[in-house]
Amino acid sequence: MRVSTVKINTKLLNLFNMGSGRVMQALLSFLIVTVLARELGPDQLGIYSIVLAIFAYGSHVSEFGMRSIVIRDGNLPNKKIHSEAGLYICLRLITATLVSVSTYFVGVIFFPEYAVLAGLVMISTFFIAMQLDWLLLVSKRYLAASWVLVIRPIFYLAAVLLLVWFEQVSLIMLILAFVSSWGALAIFSWIIVGQSVPKFTRAGLLNKKGLRLLKEGYPILGVALVGQAIQSADLIWIGGVYGVVDAGHYYVASAIIVAAMVFANAMTQISLGEMSKYIDDKGAFSKQLKSDISLILWVGVFISIGLIYIISPLIPMVFGYEYKVSGDLIVYFVPYFFLSHVTGILYSSIIVIGKQKQLLRINIVRAFLLLSGLFIVSYSDNLGYIALMKALVELVIVIVIRQYYSYGYLRGILGAIFWPGLIVAIGIGLRGLGDYNVS
Repeated sequence: MRVSTVKINTKLLNLFNMGSGRVMQALLSFLIVTVLARELGPDQLGIYSIVLAIFAYGSHVSEFGMRSIVIRDGNLPNKKIHSEAGLYICLRLITATLVSVSTYFVGVIFFPEYAVLAGLVMISTFFIAMQLDWLLLVSKRYLAASWVLVIRPIFYLAAVLLLVWFEQVSLIMLILAFVSSWGALAIFSWIIVGQSVPKFTRAGLLNKKGLRLLKEGYPILGVALVGQAIQSADLIWIGGVYGVVDAGHYYVASAIIVAAMVFANAMTQISLGEMSKYIDDKGAFSKQLKSDISLILWVGVFISIGLIYIISPLIPMVFGYEYKVSGDLIVYFVPYFFLSHVTGILYSSIIVIGKQKQLLRINIVRAFLLLSGLFIVSYSDNLGYIALMKALVELVIVIVIRQYYSYGYLRGILGAIFWPGLIVAIGIGLRGLGDYNVS
């Protein structure tokens, strides 16, 4: 009993260390969105949100799934990940170049009005490639790994406030500030890691290590792109079908939900490393997986209730009454928010056991369900149904993983969801759902 208590306390401490900095990031991001909402208005904010959605896809392609592989490898027994750091960074810079150039020219051909903005924002991928926060994760320096990421929103918020002060707020200036914030993060991550990256040779790019990173990374890239589609395809769809004003309202709600996932994202990173230790012990692996899911679900319950009863009513007071509908939309997002705590850890477990291709196939099903759902719910004028549809997709994916995951570890996962899920459902029922119709 004492051993279990110590393990739980250690997990909570690690989760707090990883989550504390992410909470600060979320608060700073909330402040940034608040300032931008007041300065830009729903139409310009809608364009801004679409550009950031494009950036999110580009950053995933640039990463090519390699980050998850090096974090996993760094936690394997007798693995010296620092010897691969230079190779990893070089490969990331190459993919960043390809993605940036491709994004700009695709924009020129198909979306000339967004080409410059899209091209500028993709410069960020070069700085992201040079970040070393993943080395802090491998070294179990969870507190440092979490708080180094706070540098970026601090820098960006300061830049935004300066633009407001000098009355120079424009989409171009905001994107330039956004790119600069990623550069600041890269510099500080090198300072905090405090060690040089080993040299690499051009010949080393095509050796077995380099090819292995790319080969094992591409299924994770597919998973990441589908995951990003789940998060932002609805926003792009709304912008195209209903217009940028409704996209702006939806963006505020979805941005808050994404920011609230700080502990879920932190637990996903922790689990990716911790479960790697038990790759050869199925029993211990199973216990670690179920323990992680149970812990993060109860954390998710408290955050969900806070979203329903605290954050949702605050939206019109913070952003302005014209964003009241964004507060109503948050309640619709809560089921998706809650279930995402489960799927994130399940994905980490599948990456650990090396079944990235199976995970990619599962996420192709996920993408099909999302696109089908968007077509169906678009016949309704209530945008909240899109958020509820995303929650249904998450639940189906949990069930699909149970059926196709060859390890027998997922029995009882739905049972672990039941009681926390029931509390969240009661909370939503007592609050009630608003009826947000498109403009």
